[in-house]
Amino acid sequence: NADGTARATCATQDIGTGTYTMLAQIASDALNIPVRHITVSLGDTALPPGPMSGGSMATASVIPPTIDACKDALRKRERAPAQDVVVGYGRSNRTFGNDSPEKSSHSFGAHFIEVTWQPEIARLRVRRVVSVIDGGTIINPKTARNQIEGAIVFGVGMALFEETRYDPQTAAPLNRNFADYVVTSNADHPAMDVTFLDYPDYDLNPLGARGVGEIGLAGVAPAITSAVYHATGVRVRDLPVSIEDLIS
Repeated sequence: NADGTARATCATQDIGTGTYTMLAQIASDALNIPVRHITVSLGDTALPPGPMSGGSMATASVIPPTIDACKDALRKRERAPAQDVVVGYGRSNRTFGNDSPEKSSHSFGAHFIEVTWQPEIARLRVRRVVSVIDGGTIINPKTARNQIEGAIVFGVGMALFEETRYDPQTAAPLNRNFADYVVTSNADHPAMDVTFLDYPDYDLNPLGARGVGEIGLAGVAPAITSAVYHATGVRVRDLPVSIEDLIS
């Protein structure tokens, strides 16, 4: 815009993972204007088509077209500096759902779990989680770390609490409300230490960023059951781990 502000638009959505912030940061860098001068509009089919939130590929997918749109707008502004509004467009091929990718676009990670087991009171807790993630360039460390920490909490629930029980005659879930379906509470949160290696992957996009959504969950429950085995000597192969598994 003539007043030095910009608006970035895409039909992709922000499901709480920070897409608004990330898109504003990318446009800010490409246009060389402050983030506070950028408005981001998402989640409307009237906007340019965007990727779904799946496969941890929303960020990686919108980076190339966002940068190209900014470059297109800057070129048009140079040709017609008197215009009040200049519209730039960008597009790229999808990075999720490609049946024949030339190279892997997945992120990698490792989780290290410490549990405590008090047999005299049959109390099992996940005390500490250390996660190391290779997700390419991390655009926004705060939102990325929040995603990993949230996924770790999911993993604790998967390993220790969450289980759907079904009526054997009707197949209807019996514990279909939060009074009966147990999830991880604040009291169950372990201490979490998340480290990003921050190695750019320029084969995927110009900023070298990959995804960090699901990778925070993958491996947490197996790591917890391995830690339980180390603490108790009992190898549990069904989730969730129950106290009956450890004292039977």
